[in-house]
Amino acid sequence: MLRRATTISSGQLFTMLTVFRLVIMLTEDSLLLGGRNLIDNIVSCGIALAMNFVLVLPVYFLNKQGPGSNILEKSFSVSRILGGIVCVFYAIYFVGVDCYYLAFFQVLTTNVLDPEVPAWLASFAIMAVAVYAAYKGLEAIARVSGIVLVILGLGLVLILGMLVPEIDPQNFPPFFYEGGEQTFSGMIQFLSRSTGIATMALILPQVSGNRKLGFTVWSFVIYAFMAVTITVLVGALGEYSSTQLFPFYAAASMAQAGPFQRVNSAFIGIWVIGLFVKLAIDVYLSAMCVSQMCKNSRIAWRVSIVSGGVAVAVAGALISMSREAYQAFFGLRLLLPFRFTAAVVLPIVVLIAYGIKQRGRKKCAQLSPENQAS
Repeated sequence: MLRRATTISSGQLFTMLTVFRLVIMLTEDSLLLGGRNLIDNIVSCGIALAMNFVLVLPVYFLNKQGPGSNILEKSFSVSRILGGIVCVFYAIYFVGVDCYYLAFFQVLTTNVLDPEVPAWLASFAIMAVAVYAAYKGLEAIARVSGIVLVILGLGLVLILGMLVPEIDPQNFPPFFYEGGEQTFSGMIQFLSRSTGIATMALILPQVSGNRKLGFTVWSFVIYAFMAVTITVLVGALGEYSSTQLFPFYAAASMAQAGPFQRVNSAFIGIWVIGLFVKLAIDVYLSAMCVSQMCKNSRIAWRVSIVSGGVAVAVAGALISMSREAYQAFFGLRLLLPFRFTAAVVLPIVVLIAYGIKQRGRKKCAQLSPENQAS
């Protein structure tokens, strides 16, 4: 069984999820957030993270009902049809998420950086490293995530520290100055782009330690970091931040202190290493789905890792080259239903079906001749 071969700690799980959230933060688009009053998104991310405590409940109860198996295994224990639907959906979901972030990277490198090498070539190189990490397994990705988080944290603290002297109190508009529309749009955007709960649905049984405490600490730490980041960003850039396609990159381009000038290259570096972890774990999870459908075949797992990586690299390049595909793929009409289905709907369906199946088995056991004779 591929899943039971590895166990990671609660700290390692939420380290990976922190890296994911930081990648999301670095790729926020002011247009997608819903307007020009970015300070309202402090409230947005607070509401979104608070809602995660409710949205995670189906995954929590599903894991509590059968701690030794994940959502894929529970769905197959109910029926082959339900198991196939769940596995196919999650495989497509995690590959699609990788296409999303890889295409985002190519859009930035093409439209902002003007690189000397084609953006798709850099993306293929990142994807190749991510495929290798996925092949090494969950434990290897978890160990690397700790190092990546340190680099990400130090890099972001460096950039924010350089921006602090540039903060002007006059740059801060009142909260809800233009109504609550941006707060609502930002909340939907934060919820749509988060994949943490779906990730937990697949790997939570492999995690040891206090997972409830880890989730709580992770949620508050992420909110605090995002609130500080948005505050510094708005204070240093003012309305200029809302005119930029990638406001965090614009902030990094302006940051300077002493010998450090224009640290946008550091921004790209920390984004790339965070993106690498995100791509690696999602390819691993999609391969887990394929392997489960093939009765935990090691060959199917290996083939699906490589084929999944190639599919992500090719699809990401194609999406970034087409404006129509870019607008459709990054729209909330596609992203929000997929995320909600992966994080809430399927766990609820499997939770109910698995519970009914378990109660049926208990009744059959009680009615068996052996129990009646006793």
